[in-house]
Amino acid sequence: MAQNAYNYGDDELSAIYRDFSIFCLTNLKKFKKEQGLPTIAFFYHQENTVDGAAGNSFGMPFIYLNRGIVDIVFPFFSDKENVFNATQFAGLKALGNLLHKPIGHLMFEATTLFAFYHERAHIRQFKSEILKENAQQYVFHHFQVFEFVLQKWAIR
Repeated sequence: MAQNAYNYGDDELSAIYRDFSIFCLTNLKKFKKEQGLPTIAFFYHQENTVDGAAGNSFGMPFIYLNRGIVDIVFPFFSDKENVFNATQFAGLKALGNLLHKPIGHLMFEATTLFAFYHERAHIRQFKSEILKENAQQYVFHHFQVFEFVLQKWAIR
């Protein structure tokens, strides 16, 4: 898996990658203690699509988000900021003003956090598999029923 990790150091959005990575790693440190899990690795995958995965590599759980979660979603919401000036988005615009953040940035944060928590729910879902002494390397497969349940966990 590590050979597919995306090094965002030279990316024009590197500060966003870094800040979100810090959030994820801090969150996972607390989550691993709560769940009694080993350290959970987090990284960005090279693929430029909006997706992610969770898995286990010989006893070490991991979460990755494809780099598109930043490279596609951030510009999408940033470039569409004027869309939120429409009357039907007045409540969102007011929220952005209250929080002193553009609503496009808040939408980006909501999207990335949802993706992260969704993948984190896979770790919880397969906790017993991760803790097995003879755990093998795999990426958790997405099954329709499980995906629905995990999305409910991610929203909480």
